[in-house]
Amino acid sequence: MKIGTVITLKGLSRHGKNRIHEKGAEWKVSDVREKVSFNTPAPGPFMLLVSQSSSDARWVSLHGDPHFEIVVTSPQSRL
Repeated sequence: MKIGTVITLKGLSRHGKNRIHEKGAEWKVSDVREKVSFNTPAPGPFMLLVSQSSSDARWVSLHGDPHFEIVVTSPQSRL
């Protein structure tokens, strides 16, 4: 996933659904890392996402995140 890509998230857990309700579904990728400095059951790589409707940011696993599913990516990011 490229930095600058705008993605749409879908909440899977109650936590994820609440974040989408509070912060919106569209997020922009601002960083990608293999590991993060907090304990998580999700596998890497991880994306640092910034909300398009607020200034909030969060780490989301690209594969197997327990709270979010990536639903749509912006057309320019598809190769």
